[in-house]
Amino acid sequence: MPWAVGSVSRVEADAYDLYRSAQLLLEEREALAAVPLLEQASRQLPDERAIMRLLALAYYYSASFTAAELLLRRLVDADPLDADLPHMLGKTLDLTGRPGQAQQSFPLA
Repeated sequence: MPWAVGSVSRVEADAYDLYRSAQLLLEEREALAAVPLLEQASRQLPDERAIMRLLALAYYYSASFTAAELLLRRLVDADPLDADLPHMLGKTLDLTGRPGQAQQSFPLA
């Protein structure tokens, strides 16, 4: 995690614990269980991109494609040079039956 080691607040520590628990759940292919943990962590640290990225992934793997799309669009707008995000957005759009919009995202990746 990009949080500084040493002087972390209790909120940051709680968010990190939630993030790490969600990571482990995703490794075990338990995306649905990871979503509420990451949503809580995101409420605690709303600007933490690592949490938002993992939450988008959890939404994607739990087939919550609308939520994944909304979050991915926000992340892509914030950092259009991150090659993974447009690709994931394109795959999400493709899975929701919008191949034309998906093709617009893939060249960015």
